[in-house]
Amino acid sequence: MRLENLSKFAATSSPVMRRTARPQRSGFQAPAVNYRTQQGQELQAFPEGGYEADTRDVVAELSQIRSAEDLVIDHSRVLSLKRGDLAIIKSETFHCTPAADHLQDVPLVVKRLECVDRRTYDLKVYEADSLARFAGHPNILTLYSYWSEKPSNPYTYKTLVLLTEEGVLGDLRRTVVDNPVRPSATQCLLYGADLLKGISALHNVNIVHGRIKPVSVMLDAGNHAMLGELGRTELDSARQTHQLFSKVLIGDAIPHTLVYWAPELLTLKKYGKEVDMWALGVTLYELATGRHPFDTSNEVAFRDDVISANVDWEPFRDAPEHRLLASLIKMMLRLNPEERITASEALSLIQRPFALKIQAAWRGYRCRRDWLALRRTVVLIQSHMRRYLTRKRFSQLLSTRRTNAATLIASYWRGHKQRTRFTQQVEAICKCQALVISRQTRQAYLRFRANVIIAQSYVRRYLARQWYRKVQVRRRDMEAKLLAIQTMVQKYNEGFVDFQAQLSERIEPADPEDAASVLPVSFEHLRSFEDFELSQPPPEYGSIVCLPKLRSASSLIGQLRTDNESLQNRIRENESQSVEHDRDQEALKEELGSKYFELDPMIESLKKSLARVEQQCRRAIALPVSLAHEYAYSRWEKTHEPDNRVENVLEDDEAQYRALSPSIDMALCNGSPCFVSEVVVCPGECGPAVCEVYTATVPDQWVLCCSYKCSRDTRQVYQLPGEQTGLTQIRLRFPSNIRGGNIVSVRHVEVKGLVLEQ
Repeated sequence: MRLENLSKFAATSSPVMRRTARPQRSGFQAPAVNYRTQQGQELQAFPEGGYEADTRDVVAELSQIRSAEDLVIDHSRVLSLKRGDLAIIKSETFHCTPAADHLQDVPLVVKRLECVDRRTYDLKVYEADSLARFAGHPNILTLYSYWSEKPSNPYTYKTLVLLTEEGVLGDLRRTVVDNPVRPSATQCLLYGADLLKGISALHNVNIVHGRIKPVSVMLDAGNHAMLGELGRTELDSARQTHQLFSKVLIGDAIPHTLVYWAPELLTLKKYGKEVDMWALGVTLYELATGRHPFDTSNEVAFRDDVISANVDWEPFRDAPEHRLLASLIKMMLRLNPEERITASEALSLIQRPFALKIQAAWRGYRCRRDWLALRRTVVLIQSHMRRYLTRKRFSQLLSTRRTNAATLIASYWRGHKQRTRFTQQVEAICKCQALVISRQTRQAYLRFRANVIIAQSYVRRYLARQWYRKVQVRRRDMEAKLLAIQTMVQKYNEGFVDFQAQLSERIEPADPEDAASVLPVSFEHLRSFEDFELSQPPPEYGSIVCLPKLRSASSLIGQLRTDNESLQNRIRENESQSVEHDRDQEALKEELGSKYFELDPMIESLKKSLARVEQQCRRAIALPVSLAHEYAYSRWEKTHEPDNRVENVLEDDEAQYRALSPSIDMALCNGSPCFVSEVVVCPGECGPAVCEVYTATVPDQWVLCCSYKCSRDTRQVYQLPGEQTGLTQIRLRFPSNIRGGNIVSVRHVEVKGLVLEQ
């Protein structure tokens, strides 16, 4: 069977088969709680205008999707995951949106089915093709496209990928059955009518659904129930193999799967479309009561209750509003398949109360329509009478208004002429007043000017006298200070004469070379610290001894002399280095020629550039990264968004890590240009020996940045050289591990930098 049949069918389908806009349903709502989509987005339980994304105009475009590259898949949150047990076919379900910009608001669901053999794969493809024929049915989940992929492990024959619409209000179990607030009887009947419409459409073409249960029924934005994908393949496989499972697995499968099986399925008898009606009866029972109709805690009691159709009708005895629903469930849960009610009969029965309400509403509408027609006639007659009376009053008032208007115009004209003459007289009086005021102002100004000149002369004379007095006071102060300085100089001269007289007593040495070391007789006690101490009178008790201070001062002077000599040596070394630097500059000037004068500006520019890069490195933060090729490197399956790291985790156990391919491509910030300062690699047990870092400003156009030699540290930081800016992707290549092999394991990869503003 060709997989392209779906796109041809979606492109050529008639408008009748497409989903049309339906009125929004009011009814059961969770108390003061808004529903959440499977992606965490909050939606009101029943919005007035329906969900915003109307996919009727984009079905043809969605049917052209043939690979995961055309989708943006949210791997951070798995909608459902089935592995083994009674889930015969392993499956993974994710939320996604189309990669096209104009389709990003369309919520979709992608489901990957791992088929273990050719027969299972062909049956699932047949079911997908059958489900695609009902695209546009309001109560059957729309399948937009499906395709096959290569298996991810050697135990899988092929992987079938289904692209369907999303039930934005979730499935029936999480939204209604598990809700502590039970829906009304009318709401239960509405859900049942929706499911019966979908089942009738399938049964009319002899298709058995095989998977009718609350978790497989989706709710759209208008709170309408939709049947999920077909499950007859899994049903047939589970019938033949469920008896081989252990007691634990069977006990876990009873409340989730086996409780919806008809007696002929449990007894391995031939079955038909009647099993869907049995499953629908169990689903409606759970919808109304919130629990199973059979005892699911014991396998033996459960099997006996199902085979004997022993249903617990206790919840319906005290609920007269569920009388119609209870009778309908009894017709569906009959032991003999031939005695069970069909989908068409159940649909006509469940729609009867709604038809009576519609007829009553129609009769009321006709009465209101006749009354409105009579009312419009009376209103029309009243309007004609009011128009006649209005015209009559208007003709009577017209002559009166004309007379009054002529009188008013004449009075206005006389008033206008009087106001004109009055205005002219006022202007003449104002001109005369202005001339008189200007003459008086000029005379007052001249008098004020003469008075100001006289006052200024008095003020200048007063200020001059004050300044003269201050100068005299300062002169007397200066003369007193000069006299004191002269007295001080005279005293210093007298002291100098006395000191010179004492130096005249110096003894002439026999050797002229010892002339500098010979002291006068009066200064012989200053030759050493011991002589000075002996020449001093005995210190009194409690007095201060000066000899230790003199010794410390002498050592400090010696240290200062040593420092002086070292500074002089450094000055001589700096002078020699300066000579060598000048010689190198002369050689460089001869080598560069006329370009020598451009060297200093280039060095300053390089310093500023390096300083700017250093500031960016200091402000660098961990950038969000993801795999650039999601399916090309399937071993990197997880992006750890909270820590901005790419992790390779096996079975949610941080102690186990898979072996990585030698080359890893990562996208930075969803393709936004970034500045990258460093790359942090946390190797595993068999870490890399060499790490080669490649960068790309254009996707998949790689340039080797640098190669680093790795160590055995658990955290290794590689500083990228230069200014690595405008990068959108980065590649890490590990040619070999630290033991010399070609299998490399890495635990975490972290990229630090800044996101550039576009």
